[in-house]
Amino acid sequence: MYKTLFQITLYSLFSITLQSQNPIGIWITVDDETGKEKSHVEVYEKDQKLFGKIIKLLLKPQNTVCEVCDGERKNKPLVGMVIISNMKKSGNKWEGGKIYKADAGKEYNGFFKMAGPDKLIVTGKVLFITKSQTWRRHK
Repeated sequence: MYKTLFQITLYSLFSITLQSQNPIGIWITVDDETGKEKSHVEVYEKDQKLFGKIIKLLLKPQNTVCEVCDGERKNKPLVGMVIISNMKKSGNKWEGGKIYKADAGKEYNGFFKMAGPDKLIVTGKVLFITKSQTWRRHK
C-alpha cells in the first residue's frame, strides 16, 4: 500500500513539474529600456509548433496599430498580432521559428526556453547580434 501511495505521489509531482515547464499560457512582456510591463502575449500550440500573439497592451491603447511594421502587418492592430511563429521543441528549448519585434518592425530568428515555471527567456538573433528578454507568466 505504501509503495502504491509513494508511486502516485511521485507521479503527481513529476506531472506538476512537467506542466510548470510548459511555455503554453499567457506571458507578461517587459520593455527593454524602462523595465515596465508592456503587454500580454499568449503562447499556444498549433500543428505541433508554438506561436505567440499579443492579447493585451499595457502601455498603449488597445486599438494601437503598427505604423513601423511592413508588409501584411503595416497599420494592423497590435492586439491579435502573431509575434512568435513556428517554434519547435528541441531539447529544453523551442527554436527554428521567428520572433517579430512590433515596436521596431523587425523579424528575427528566435528561440526561447523556460527558466523555471514562471519565467520564459525569449531570444532574437540577427547575424551576430543576439538580444534576450525575460517574460513572466501571467497568473
